[in-house]
Amino acid sequence: MTNIPVLQRMSEVDEPPDASIVDRLSSMERARCRVVFEEYELAVELLRERVLERIAAGLTQDRWEIGVAAELALALRRSVDSAKGLLSRARELHTTLPHTRERLRDGDISPEAVPVITHGLSHLDEDLRRRADATLCSDPTTLDGVGLRRLKDLVQKVAYELDQQGTVDRIAKAAKDRTVSIRPLPEGMTRVSLLLPLTQGVGVYAALRAAATAARGVAGEVRTLGQLMADTAFARLTGRDQHCRTPYCDAPIAHIDHVHRHASGGATRFDNGQGLCAACNYAKEGLGWHAREVTDPSGRHTVETTTPSGHVHRSTAPKHAA
Repeated sequence: MTNIPVLQRMSEVDEPPDASIVDRLSSMERARCRVVFEEYELAVELLRERVLERIAAGLTQDRWEIGVAAELALALRRSVDSAKGLLSRARELHTTLPHTRERLRDGDISPEAVPVITHGLSHLDEDLRRRADATLCSDPTTLDGVGLRRLKDLVQKVAYELDQQGTVDRIAKAAKDRTVSIRPLPEGMTRVSLLLPLTQGVGVYAALRAAATAARGVAGEVRTLGQLMADTAFARLTGRDQHCRTPYCDAPIAHIDHVHRHASGGATRFDNGQGLCAACNYAKEGLGWHAREVTDPSGRHTVETTTPSGHVHRSTAPKHAA
C-alpha cells in the first residue's frame, strides 16, 4: 500500500468549484466509498503491524485478533463486534476479493455492497470466492445500477453456480438460526423482529395483511393498515382472549378451543379458535351444544353459541384484537 495521505487521495474525487448540487452529491458519495476503502486498508495495515510485533516478541498467534478489533473499535468509535466484522471484510478484500476491493476504491459499488458480497460468498472455499469475485466485479459495469436486494440475489446465484450443494446446505443451515429479538426505540416504542425461513416469513406477513385489510373495511375503523397489522400481531402473539369467552364467565383461560369441533372437521386455524376455561370447554362438548363463528359489525372475532335449550349467545373478542 502506498503511503499517500488519505486527504490527498480524497482530493482525487473533489468536485470542481462550479459543480451543481447533484454533481457535488455524486462526488461526495465517491469520497465516502474512498473513506471506507481507506478504513479497510488501514485495518489490514494495523493487523499486519500487530502480527509482526507478536512474531518478533515470540508470542503465540491464538486469539489475539480480538485485540486488533478492540483497537479499531476505539479508533472508529464503534462496538468491538462491528470492528471484528470490518477486520474480517478487510482481510477478505485483500486475500480473495481484489476486484470487489477495486470497485469500492473507484466508487463503482457502495460501502453497503461489501458486506453483502463477503457474507454471500463466505461458505465457498478460497478459490471459488476468487472466481465469484471475478464474475461479479472484474467488469465495472456488471453491478452498475444493481441495488442491494438484487445484489444479494445475484451473489447467491453466482455462489450456487459455483457450489450448488454448499449453497443449498447453507440455506438449510440458516433456518436453524431462526429467532426473535427485541430492540428499544425512542418515544417509548420497541421493535420486535422475527428471523424466519422465507416461506414462513411471507406467510406471517400475508396473514397479518389479510386480517388487517378485512378489519379496515369495518365502519368506524380509523387505524391505518400498518397499525392494524401491528395490533393483529400483538393480539395473536399474546393471545386474543384475556378471559374465558363464554358470556358472563370471567375465569382464566385454560383451553384453546376449536369453535367448530375438531372431531367434526373443524380446522386448526386462528379464526376457528377461542379461549375457554376448562368447565366451559367441557360443557360445550355436551349433547345439544353448538358453536360457530359469525360476522360482527365491530370486525372483531365473534362466536355464536347455541345451548341445548335453543338459546343463542354471542361472544366478541376484546377490543385490542383486530
